[in-house]
Amino acid sequence: ITGGTGTLGRLVARHLVTVHGVRDLVLVSRRGAAPEVEAELSGLGARVRVVAVDVADRAAMAALVGSLDGLSVVVHAAGVVEDGLVAGLDAGRVDRVLAAKVAGGRVVDEVTRGRDLAAFVVFSSAAGVLGGAGQGAYAAGNAFLDALVSWRRARGLPGVSLAWGLWAER
Repeated sequence: ITGGTGTLGRLVARHLVTVHGVRDLVLVSRRGAAPEVEAELSGLGARVRVVAVDVADRAAMAALVGSLDGLSVVVHAAGVVEDGLVAGLDAGRVDRVLAAKVAGGRVVDEVTRGRDLAAFVVFSSAAGVLGGAGQGAYAAGNAFLDALVSWRRARGLPGVSLAWGLWAER
């Protein structure tokens, strides 16, 4: 799970463990160690490995994927929130969003393409289709993820894009 220690990554990890019985998880995060996340998921019966890797770093992601035996599911949940109207976004702000969503999605696709994956899931957003006030870069990044999944599926590869709208934890 990319973005594995962020809010969405943690929710997905918990869901995979409690609902689907997943027992082996690798959580990819730029920050790395997340003892509270590891403790929670371990307490639910999972073996958890948290790895500090920037998903946009192709060499680092290739090394990580190459070290994983039995990799069968990839969930790309990495993202950066950098809200702002298009006119107010400078290149640095756009780059931060697109590095996680676009470059990260492209790299994860490339380095896992030779693996026999059962699922390749990306977290997108309704903003990629409908737009969203103040979410110019975010909308563009999510539109790319939708297109990436479409491209994968056209080639017979697994791919699902989950385009979320507004959501909140209970």
